[in-house]
Amino acid sequence: MDGYLKWKHVSTADKECEGHGQGKPVPCSVPKGFTSVELTIVIVVICAFFLAGAIFLTITSKSAYDIMAKHDLQEFIDFQDYYFKLTGRCLGEQGQSIRNDGIESNIKLENYSVSEGVSITIISGDPTKPDDLDNPVIFQAKHEKSDTVFEYNFQSGTMIER
Repeated sequence: MDGYLKWKHVSTADKECEGHGQGKPVPCSVPKGFTSVELTIVIVVICAFFLAGAIFLTITSKSAYDIMAKHDLQEFIDFQDYYFKLTGRCLGEQGQSIRNDGIESNIKLENYSVSEGVSITIISGDPTKPDDLDNPVIFQAKHEKSDTVFEYNFQSGTMIER
């Protein structure tokens, strides 16, 4: 009976670790879990990678939106320059816009539209005198998901970013 009680209190891990053929107990290495410090470090590292990825994604997305708006403005400028050379005036009036951001455009161009989320507005100038020094035609382009605004001065031929 004494052996029965001894066997009952011995764990299965201890029984498997007893000496192999020599009758002596062999120390068992029982796997330990991670300490709370180790888990905290792992969690902090994972969060840092996640945060860095989110920041990178935000920055690259904003850059892509800015590139779309600038590209669409350049195409619109090229069209306006060509139209001006043919007709002696620019298309559209101050306050009018061509857009693809859910608001209806009041400048209609057949077979042409700006990228999704982009709007281009004529913010100043007389379309019959687009290169007037006192009141030049200025086009403004922006994407709805970016704070960056691009402006093109028809008279000076310069584009600025604000």
